[in-house]
Amino acid sequence: MDDTIEVCSGCGKMPRALDSAGGSFVCSRCSNRSTMFVTASDYEKVVTELDQSFHQNLQAKKIQEAAKSPLILPKQKSLKKVLKKLVKKTVKKAVKPKKKRK
Repeated sequence: MDDTIEVCSGCGKMPRALDSAGGSFVCSRCSNRSTMFVTASDYEKVVTELDQSFHQNLQAKKIQEAAKSPLILPKQKSLKKVLKKLVKKTVKKAVKPKKKRK
């Protein structure tokens, strides 16, 4: 008889002993509440497939969230304010002419 391994049915992560012993398993990676048993011989194949599907779903969710949120651009400074600062800087750097003594 093959050994069976308990994994999360959403992402393939192995639950901790505390999670499965308490009877209230909640995956810390995908928030899934169900587990499945996999034979040791099929473990690598099944976990790889679950992991890939988890990452594809995660990427799809991120794309949907990005599409929903409006694009926020930084506020443009007005030309008047920029010129005012530039004039102040140049005035401070300007050398005042010395007065001639008679």
